[in-house]
Amino acid sequence: MKTPIIVPRQSEAWSCGPASVVTAGRLLGLELAEQQLIVELESKPITGTSNSVIAAWCKSNLPVKSVGERTYVGGLAIWNIKNAISGNGHFVVVLGERGSVIRYYDPYWSRVLQLKKELIDFRSGDNKLHGWSINFETIENFYDAILIPDMEFNDVWALNSLRSWLSKTQAYNPDDYR
Repeated sequence: MKTPIIVPRQSEAWSCGPASVVTAGRLLGLELAEQQLIVELESKPITGTSNSVIAAWCKSNLPVKSVGERTYVGGLAIWNIKNAISGNGHFVVVLGERGSVIRYYDPYWSRVLQLKKELIDFRSGDNKLHGWSINFETIENFYDAILIPDMEFNDVWALNSLRSWLSKTQAYNPDDYR
């Protein structure tokens, strides 16, 4: 993929699910709106978005290959991971993997991150789901996709928290976050 895709930064602390669906949809060529998906996915403050609701919506509207625990085999997907800072569940869009490195878009940070797979806490915030993902049918490789956030990243506290956490990983490059 060489054409840059404009992707959303989640508009609310709890809207990572809708923002991840918008991002996956845009990569698949669809124009979706986060605010509409917040309503359709029944996303709420504190609880966010249910895995079952987001999965059902995606199955009805996007080319889904599989959904569930330990079903990821590469390519474009939405993962439910544990947020390293808050400990809550968090949806991100996986663009692909090369070797042991996962490249994903995080709608909270509005950044593409590359981390070794073993450094990602691939379980839901309540620890009930392990390795849960929505996996999309696609022939395109999105690992090298160019994603352009549609909002400026200006939250200094969040950026410093991200730098602190990433500095503990082997995939951190400080020049990427200046």
